[in-house]
Amino acid sequence: MGAIVNIATFSVLIPLLAGLIRFKRGGQVSYILFGYVVVSALVDAGGLITASKGINNNWMSHVFVPLEYLFFSSVYALAVPSERWKKAVYVSFWLFLGFCVLNVFLWEPLDKFNSKARVLESALLIAMVLLYFYSKLKQREEQNFLTEPLFLFSSAILLYFSGTVVIFSFLEALMQESMELARSFMNVMRVLLIMLNVVIAIVLLKDKK
Repeated sequence: MGAIVNIATFSVLIPLLAGLIRFKRGGQVSYILFGYVVVSALVDAGGLITASKGINNNWMSHVFVPLEYLFFSSVYALAVPSERWKKAVYVSFWLFLGFCVLNVFLWEPLDKFNSKARVLESALLIAMVLLYFYSKLKQREEQNFLTEPLFLFSSAILLYFSGTVVIFSFLEALMQESMELARSFMNVMRVLLIMLNVVIAIVLLKDKK
């Protein structure tokens, strides 16, 4: 079990290295994803340091989740060439940020895990990915979507957040029922995180200006 935790934690180094290798040769999507990777690496490092000192670090998740949504939603703001779509994505970020703030004051304070915000983030990003897929299918010109870095990234996002929306929706109930069962589900999420980081690394290596 401990091995999965460690691999998931340090898997962020894979896209970090890929981003450093391709930093000056990537496009806009690469810069956004590299920004996400840097923030993720800093949060992981902060989590390791505070956990080793026995300090409650749940507040980091409250900060990280809105930033994660900002980075990923920005990718889809670029992915679909529609001003109306871009405005909808930007509005969704501010609404989500507002929910995260309310969540701290009404339901899950900074010393508690922000599962409600994570569930909403997952649902919004799943909807965004599905709309992106729909927009690609509507395009009449023949394209091999499987070779597109953004299509690969979207598939990973769909898989990862489909898992997290289920896990975080029932995490509290699972913890009350069985901590061992809850840990098993969290390890499933960690495996999905490893997969996501590997895919982000591939996208960073393949994306071009």
